[in-house]
Amino acid sequence: MRVNTSDRKRVLAWPARRNRAENPYNYLLSQALAAIDVRVDEFEPARAILGKFDVLHIHWPEALIKNVGPGLAGLRLFGLSLILLWVRFLRRKPIVWTVHNVAPHGHQRRGLIFLLRLLLLVVVDRTIYLDRSTSLTLAAESARLAKKPSTVIPHGLYTVPPPDEHFQHSLALKLDTASDVTVFGLVGSLERYKGVSELIGAFMDCEDRSLRLLLVGACRDASLRAEVEEAQAKDDRVRVRLGWLSEKEMVAAIGVSDWIVVPFRNVTNSGSIIMALQVGRPVIVPALGSLPSLADEVGSEWMMCYPSGRLRGALAEARGRPKPATAPRLAARDWHSIAVATRAVYELAIGS
Repeated sequence: MRVNTSDRKRVLAWPARRNRAENPYNYLLSQALAAIDVRVDEFEPARAILGKFDVLHIHWPEALIKNVGPGLAGLRLFGLSLILLWVRFLRRKPIVWTVHNVAPHGHQRRGLIFLLRLLLLVVVDRTIYLDRSTSLTLAAESARLAKKPSTVIPHGLYTVPPPDEHFQHSLALKLDTASDVTVFGLVGSLERYKGVSELIGAFMDCEDRSLRLLLVGACRDASLRAEVEEAQAKDDRVRVRLGWLSEKEMVAAIGVSDWIVVPFRNVTNSGSIIMALQVGRPVIVPALGSLPSLADEVGSEWMMCYPSGRLRGALAEARGRPKPATAPRLAARDWHSIAVATRAVYELAIGS
């Protein structure tokens, strides 16, 4: 690899900041890197082919072929293949891949995902994992991926804005929080991999009239949307607000909940769980992926990790639990430390 003689590293990130509204992770990482004198530019095909940069850093490459028809998905994968091969072998620029998930969430293009993973095995120089369990799982699945140099760098904390007070008040009225109720909330995008159906079923099996279920967020799946609306019609303890949420509205919805419940069908890491903990709400999740180790980090009083098939029991147990007496332990996830560790990965990739 050619080494840039300038001290200031220049990174082409996909994405860098453009997905801030749906997930601020990349924006916060880019800002933290800029604060330690790493220039981060947004990925564009022309920049990758002809622009100036030292390293290409990719996140969620499978998003390129999600929610489009098979023909367009195939064309996009072909175009991406040409660009990544050009960057890696003709321009001789290193490629770093942050592996956020063991498997893409809710993806239907399994054949194309398989081809995409093969492409990444060819072009990627180094990998970053958000936790050790992900690296061990993927290493067991792919000997070639296991041989690539990797670094574990945790997910950073979000910048939590103040809640939208009007939105929070309207939700509180809808939930009747003035009475002695316990609110279980699932806040954010409502998707099947998050176990929305399982949560509805487990909640409706609980006969306690002091319980409430709050489902808030966008739902693109028409059949799941119908299922959510049907649950609200059948059980007056279920409250639903469908639609895109601003960050302030998300904080408000988390804030009116007593517990955030996300019964993932599959999960590797979850920024939404970190957000809930930052807002000061304990969470109920299955013992999957990195979640048990996150529970060890923040404290078991903040995270209830239940075994498979025990969601209903977890809801019943949570009803009688006292509120945590101390704040969750999240100090190790500051963005400055994350940026320094990420820059070190870039330096190793450039120098290899």
